[in-house]
Order: sequence, then structure tokens, then C-alpha cells
Amino acid sequence: MKIGIATQDLRPDAHRYIEIDTNNAEPFGIFRILKARGDIDVTYNIGYDYTSVMIYPNH
Repeated sequence: MKIGIATQDLRPDAHRYIEIDTNNAEPFGIFRILKARGDIDVTYNIGYDYTSVMIYPNH
């Protein structure tokens, strides 16, 4: 078991809040945009934080 902090885009429910254009992703970075498994990564009923420092910039 591992405990850590993941970026907001890896949340199992991230697809409800953000859209990722994979055409703009670098090939080696595609693995970073795969969503987390809901049975392992939990959100603890905390909403998506658009102001989080754990969000990649929009560029």
C-alpha cells in the first residue's frame, strides 16, 4: 500500500470535470493522463479542486 498525493487529473472522477486533448500530449506523457482506478484511489467525497496546486497549467 502506498500513501501519497496525486494530481487532480488522475482522480477516478476527473473526466466529470476536465477534458484532456490527447492530440496535444507528448507521446511519453500519455501514461500520465490515464485515470486512476476507483477501487484503489479514493476521493473521500471531496470535490474537484480547480485551484489546486496539483493541476497542470493550461498550455
